[in-house]
Amino acid sequence: MRAAKRLATWLPLAALLVLAAAVACDTGEDDGDSAAFEALAQLGEESRGIQVNGTGRVAIAPDIALLYLGVEVMGDTVAEARGGAASAMNAVMDALRARGIEDRDIQTSLLNISPEYTYEEVFKDGARSDRRVLTGYRVNNNVVVTVRDLDAVGEIVDEVAEAGGDATRIENVNFSAEDTTEAKREAREKAVMDAIDRADQLAAHTGVTRGSLTSVSESYDSYPVPRASYDSAFLMAEAGTSVSPGELQITVNVHAVFAIEGR
Repeated sequence: MRAAKRLATWLPLAALLVLAAAVACDTGEDDGDSAAFEALAQLGEESRGIQVNGTGRVAIAPDIALLYLGVEVMGDTVAEARGGAASAMNAVMDALRARGIEDRDIQTSLLNISPEYTYEEVFKDGARSDRRVLTGYRVNNNVVVTVRDLDAVGEIVDEVAEAGGDATRIENVNFSAEDTTEAKREAREKAVMDAIDRADQLAAHTGVTRGSLTSVSESYDSYPVPRASYDSAFLMAEAGTSVSPGELQITVNVHAVFAIEGR
């Protein structure tokens, strides 16, 4: 058991020695052992320090809404399904344009024509098998619509549902902001200050001093957006669709490494 523990302890060190030796060979130096241990010492030095993560959050109000909507039609033939979908989508587009939505804010995200099948049990010579039977064709035509008047989102949803009829599909409503530059800048500053504060606490509790910053990197949190799916029958049964923009949270994370002083 002790031998196994010693082996587990020395394996990472052995790997670093191999890497250091490779570095020494690349340099073309004759004194390979010296270069290898120098590289190993450098790697060990880089792993030292106070490593912390900092987080900064800023809440802002959204100024645009993204509507994910479309039409879905079934037909006995491709021509029938395609024609029904085209008619429904044209009505939806007319409703959007009547609301002042510009063409640049309407983007096709999906156009799909696919066959639909059912499976029937077939018994032949005492053996059971499944037979695929073509039942028709399905056409989906989806678009992403950018709405810049947040107060009109609910009304636009109702008007689209009425225009497209039973073929209407509204997959999601997502609120966003066109320009998050200043919010990210503020969140980044908070994240850095949070990292420094964490490093100072660690240093104080371990009897050392936080030295200079040796490396820093940042990342952004991406939170899943709850998806809300509605069909036209539900929307048209309601007096009016209520949509609440809420607020957006901009989050910046930083990973910082500080040198250690006072050891």
